[in-house]
Amino acid sequence: MRHCTSAFESGNATELEACFDPEIILFALQREYRGRKEVMNYLQGRFLKYAPNLRYKMKLDDVKLFGDTLWSTYDYEIISPQEHLVGRGMSMCRKDGVSWRIRNMHNSLRDPESLAAAKP
Repeated sequence: MRHCTSAFESGNATELEACFDPEIILFALQREYRGRKEVMNYLQGRFLKYAPNLRYKMKLDDVKLFGDTLWSTYDYEIISPQEHLVGRGMSMCRKDGVSWRIRNMHNSLRDPESLAAAKP
């Protein structure tokens, strides 16, 4: 799913949208976003507008495969001209034919300084 990270950093909304299941649920900070359209609206308004000055780093912690479902936990860092977020996340992906699509993501901030720096 490296192409999804590249799409995020480059601001390629079309490619990034294809990484998400149509019924994705994203839990980010204090809000819940449901469906591709709502998730993409959030990501475009919050992060993608800063591309190419946007960096996303992810370090996988644990990965489990259950049939056509992939579960993972990870540490992440998002750096944009507006903010620097460091946190922890969990995602579930579902295999859709030959592609894996992100079905559920839950991201939280690691430290209080990240929370203070975060701007909705």
